[in-house]
Amino acid sequence: MAMGSTLGSADMTKKSRYIALAVVSQLLWGTYPALSRYLQTRVPGEPSASAVLAAVLVIALVAIVIDVARLIAERHVAATVTTSRATESAPPASPLSPWPPCAAAVRGLVIYCLFTLGRMGMNMVACGLTYAYINALVMLTQPFTVAALERALFGTAMPPGLGRLLFLSTAGSLLVISAQSGLLGSATTPVDTRALGRRDYAGIALQFLSILCSTGGRLTVKGTKKLVTRHELLMAQFGFTAALLGGVTAAADRASWRALLEMRADGWACLLLLALGVYVVGQSLNVLVIRELSATLLTSLSSLRLVVATASSYALLGEPVANWLQWLGIFTVLAAVSLYVTVQSSDDAPLPAAAGAVVERSPLVGLTLVASTCVSQSVAS
Repeated sequence: MAMGSTLGSADMTKKSRYIALAVVSQLLWGTYPALSRYLQTRVPGEPSASAVLAAVLVIALVAIVIDVARLIAERHVAATVTTSRATESAPPASPLSPWPPCAAAVRGLVIYCLFTLGRMGMNMVACGLTYAYINALVMLTQPFTVAALERALFGTAMPPGLGRLLFLSTAGSLLVISAQSGLLGSATTPVDTRALGRRDYAGIALQFLSILCSTGGRLTVKGTKKLVTRHELLMAQFGFTAALLGGVTAAADRASWRALLEMRADGWACLLLLALGVYVVGQSLNVLVIRELSATLLTSLSSLRLVVATASSYALLGEPVANWLQWLGIFTVLAAVSLYVTVQSSDDAPLPAAAGAVVERSPLVGLTLVASTCVSQSVAS
């Protein structure tokens, strides 16, 4: 009995730790819309979205390679240290796979890179077309897609309280967007805010398409857990997209690169925060949480991005929340997330990865199903 209680306590400690990491990840990603929009609209020369993304990925790739080199060096030092103690700890695991990549691993990396490229590109362009917090609100619809596909492909049980969270967060999101677009009437505000126009709706449409790509990428992370390591995923992601976008923009959009190289200190600060804070730290935490818990649980916390997106868009861009209806929507989302995290951290909530029957399928079959499903949804939309 005591042993069972100890194991249950250990599981809850592990779960709470990864939930905390998921919260940190979502808060970091909440700064993404404001930082990317600032670089596209407030930097002299207004560099293009593709050039900004390429520069961010180059910096992120360098950081990941340095981290891999550090881990390999630590492993080498640990392996060469000899001691007679029987309790000597094992050397840290290598950040790279100990075997040559198999065909399934290569296919998984390629599919992940394609999904990632689509998500990054459309997300970056969308951030330049509409308000930063509107982009964050649209992203709140992603849990529906992720929950359905993860359950269909991997048999993952739905986290407790997911239905209440999605209902309340969606209601709050619709309230904010409707208030901004003028559907609920014009509101008086001391700050000059505009109603949504064609550019805004184009940005919203692109953000919805990026959600489909993001869903495919997150489920690919889960499907390739036994094939590639976290560092290999990130190196493939950053390297592939940086090389492609960097080559294209260097040849066709030199003016954007010139604008980036001539940025002031505030522009460089935004670029480094976007590369190191969001992509390196935030994406690393995403991969950890998806593989240890579930993509559904991570994505269900994405409404936390709204808090940081709203604050950072006001601080960096002067884009305020327009009226009390939008504040009501924001607080509705925050209340829903607070309740959800409380339920997830309770002793009665099982680990998502262990709840329910997990369907064992070939990773390649899962990746193919994800790809075909996302393509079908993109065509239908």
